[in-house]
Amino acid sequence: MAASRALEPSWRCYSHINRNSLSARHDGENNLCNASERYIMGSPDEEKKPGTEYNPWLFSPCSVSYFTSFLKKKLSSSRGYTCLVYAVEASADIPDVSDKLLGQVIKPDQQCLQFFGNDSFFCRASESKRSITEICQAMLCADVLRGLCIPQIALTGTSCGDGKVCINGQCVSDPYAPQLDENCAFGDRPSYSCSLFINDFMGNCYSTLGYRACCDTCNNVSRPVKGCEYGDRIIDCTKDHCLNSQVDCCGTCNYGTPFTPTYSTRRSTPKRLATTANPLVLFTSIKECEPGDLDLRPELCTNTSVCQTKSSLCCHYCSLHYNSATTSTTQLTSPNECVLGEPDLSPQLCTSRSICQTQPLMCCKYCSSRDNSASHLSLYTIWIYCFCIAFFLYIKTNVY
Repeated sequence: MAASRALEPSWRCYSHINRNSLSARHDGENNLCNASERYIMGSPDEEKKPGTEYNPWLFSPCSVSYFTSFLKKKLSSSRGYTCLVYAVEASADIPDVSDKLLGQVIKPDQQCLQFFGNDSFFCRASESKRSITEICQAMLCADVLRGLCIPQIALTGTSCGDGKVCINGQCVSDPYAPQLDENCAFGDRPSYSCSLFINDFMGNCYSTLGYRACCDTCNNVSRPVKGCEYGDRIIDCTKDHCLNSQVDCCGTCNYGTPFTPTYSTRRSTPKRLATTANPLVLFTSIKECEPGDLDLRPELCTNTSVCQTKSSLCCHYCSLHYNSATTSTTQLTSPNECVLGEPDLSPQLCTSRSICQTQPLMCCKYCSSRDNSASHLSLYTIWIYCFCIAFFLYIKTNVY
């Protein structure tokens, strides 16, 4: 579903996914919430009003109520509880991207392609009039067909400054955010042929539009001469211009003050820690086991006594030892024969040796220990008996 809506704004994609997956209605659709408040399930493209700036990243109280009701209903069944509370181990074939923010993977130029097609790009020239931090709520993307730069919402994690990223519509400092040259935050404009444009005349880098469109290329050809970083400012300079136009023809006239460039130390960006599944049991009231249910607490499912008190926590384990009768009672199913190390099926019955005569398969461990003790006692008695006979014969032979 998400893939089929890849060209829609992110909020619209989220809206449809949650409406279908978590049974939430849109704000204003038979509920008390107002779509103009710009929440995710409302109309985030409505005109921004004071107090609603960050609502496109939030769910309304109505949505939260829908989600809560839906999840409580699912958690009321054993199967739903298992699905929601316990994590499933991911296949090794699925890459772990939990340590990455989407805006760091999909850069602004690529985001604009999703909105307006293959010819679109991030409007660097227009952004020169604004603070880079504004990209979080109004990333200007080129609509080539209309000849306009139209604001769009940037993806979470999009860089918005040196060591800063967009989180829920705000530009915030983040220790995992990359170091960034804010004057050339996103490099050359794609498909602009900057190498030809700048190499043909490096003086194009002096203009704001030229530098914004090709800042990477301009930085690569820049010279350490103050006031003449890109050579001549006008085309076709000659030595004759050096008398009256040495500033415009600074490259030809060797005009300017050389300097030793200083380079800031690039800090290393720590890797964002991947999230790990650590399921917590938040609800304890669940229904009886259903066919196919798994054990919710496998660590408890080691003795059938749990099936008498907390069978819903060990559905699979108890199903191996118990059969549901047609009546409301549950009957215990014993194995055909005891296996070495097999636990007692019903420990509360294993208190008298008589059980080993009538129902030994119910108390395998108990009866096994009793039988071993009995066998040891019998062998000892026989040994004493034989010793006494041998001793008696020895005395009789030697004395008489």
